[in-house]
Amino acid sequence: MRESTRRHLDDLLFEYGRKVDLYLSRREQIKGMLHSGGMEPRVSGGAQDFEAERYVDMLNNDRQLASLYRFIKPISDAIAKLTPEQRRIVDLRYVLGMEQDDVVREMGVSLTSYYREKRKAMNSLGWSLFGVYC
Repeated sequence: MRESTRRHLDDLLFEYGRKVDLYLSRREQIKGMLHSGGMEPRVSGGAQDFEAERYVDMLNNDRQLASLYRFIKPISDAIAKLTPEQRRIVDLRYVLGMEQDDVVREMGVSLTSYYREKRKAMNSLGWSLFGVYC
């Protein structure tokens, strides 16, 4: 069971990385829909409005963004509880999609240290997300 939970968590983290990319892309897409003038006041329906308010409204009312956020939020909360080194491993490996050897090289740690910290991160995330250690 532990091995299947570990594989499930591994798949979930790769999916998390993909959804973070989609979330950020969607925010940029919404930002691109705005008037290029930035924070200029405009009049709509007799009331003064601002581009920043419109942007916030668009973000709050976007269903795709809300769906992505509901997926990302609990995983982000669990990742926030990790040590900085463990968070970096998760970011490099799952969000940026780097290979393990590249993560080790980027972090300047031994392969043993990488595996030890990754195992601790997976255990912590497994407990936070599923209530079991991975």
